[in-house]
Amino acid sequence: MLNGVVQESANLGRSAGESAEAVALVAEKLAAYGGSLRASMIVMRGSLRASVGLKRGEKIDVSFTRLGSVRVRFVE
Repeated sequence: MLNGVVQESANLGRSAGESAEAVALVAEKLAAYGGSLRASMIVMRGSLRASVGLKRGEKIDVSFTRLGSVRVRFVE
């Protein structure tokens, strides 16, 4: 939520196929340059929603199923 208004909702479970495709693309790009992904590597996929511009005083609330919530207020 941005200032108490829901901006967007996403279901990470539904994007799992897209995530697998993204990791496969990274592996292909690395292989083209002689690199590879190892089992211990972490690939960060990016955001499930578009970025928003924020101003001083605005508040963001985010909830994650099974992880909890976080609230941020921008003061500067």
